[in-house]
Amino acid sequence: MVLEAERRWPVSQQPNVLHECRTDHHNRHHAWLLENRNRSGLVGGELHPLTGWRLSAPPTPPSAPQNLAATGGNAQVTLTWQAPASDGGSPITNYKIYRGLAPTTETLLTTVGNVLTYTDSAVTNGVTYYYQVSAVNSPGE
Repeated sequence: MVLEAERRWPVSQQPNVLHECRTDHHNRHHAWLLENRNRSGLVGGELHPLTGWRLSAPPTPPSAPQNLAATGGNAQVTLTWQAPASDGGSPITNYKIYRGLAPTTETLLTTVGNVLTYTDSAVTNGVTYYYQVSAVNSPGE
């Protein structure tokens, strides 16, 4: 991985270059080192560790909600579920509810906030419906 960043330092008023990254894989610590060097040459020549920084993987879409259950009523179906086991490293923002008349034919019915229940009141008694619920965070679903 090659990283470069520029910043003006009050000592020289010249751009410095972040040019080296060291990683200790055994202890999972990461240190960034800055050489005080401008584009003309060395200003100080010392490496300074910048502590307290941690590298992390970018967030991913969350896993599927758990324990989806449907309870039928008079012209309504109430869905309940539990939050996903993993939010992918980014908070859950909402859930998408899909509905169909056969397995794998579900289309998007609605999007709800970060809640764990939804009542579908646009159903007909005696008709079988199939539901899927997906969790959404900043990277997607």
